[in-house]
Amino acid sequence: MSSSSVPRSAGSVWPFLALVYGTTWLFQLPWLAASHHVLPGPPARYEGLVVLGFFGPTLLAVAVALTEDGRAGLRDLFRPFRFLGAPFRLYLLALAVSPALFLIARCAWGLASDNAGPWFYPPRSAAHLAAMAIIPFTEQLPWRALVYPRLAARYGEARGSVATGLAWGLFHAQKHAFFPDTTLAGTVAMVCLMTASAVVFTALQRRARGSVLVVVAAHAGVYLDNPAYALPDVRPLVALTVIYVLVAAALLVALRRLRA
Repeated sequence: MSSSSVPRSAGSVWPFLALVYGTTWLFQLPWLAASHHVLPGPPARYEGLVVLGFFGPTLLAVAVALTEDGRAGLRDLFRPFRFLGAPFRLYLLALAVSPALFLIARCAWGLASDNAGPWFYPPRSAAHLAAMAIIPFTEQLPWRALVYPRLAARYGEARGSVATGLAWGLFHAQKHAFFPDTTLAGTVAMVCLMTASAVVFTALQRRARGSVLVVVAAHAGVYLDNPAYALPDVRPLVALTVIYVLVAAALLVALRRLRA
């Protein structure tokens, strides 16, 4: 067993996060400079760099694993992406968690308003389907397989989950900073949603005996009924965020009682 099989200290996470946030801005700078006519050509010429920055955490996680323990470190990074004995129905349940929570949010919203909007926001394009298939894996590799175990080992599951979700949400806030439909309210809701969802993901991962695949399934489920597709109308996203925060708060209380 390699040394990276035991989570390293949380201190090793901070340089990783600094690189994540720094490289994301670095890849976005040409687009921003072109938007302000500092660089020649239309901003679209530099969108490839922006997209590359979206995958920065994944590439950096692989680099960290290789730097720390070589091929053994890389194997340890990918090891949780296996079925570890939990029943398959748990993975199906994880896929349904976010759509179910949005239905609850929509029901509560409908009781409070006559203009609550649609019940479903399914994928509407090939790009949405591709995102559902790819992004849950590429994002949970750095955040759930690298960052979370180290923060949980240092601060415990509850605080480690919240810290991981907050770091993940801030990364998304950063990379969405230049999207035309981005608003402050939407950004705050997204960060809160991702922080709360990380707590829910931890509960699922515990039930799945540590498998990150169940987190990938839960993340993919977000795209099955994604109120972010309604942006710039932020209300559906806020409604889902409120329900996620309430569920996460209940899970944190239950986790503290289990440890007591």
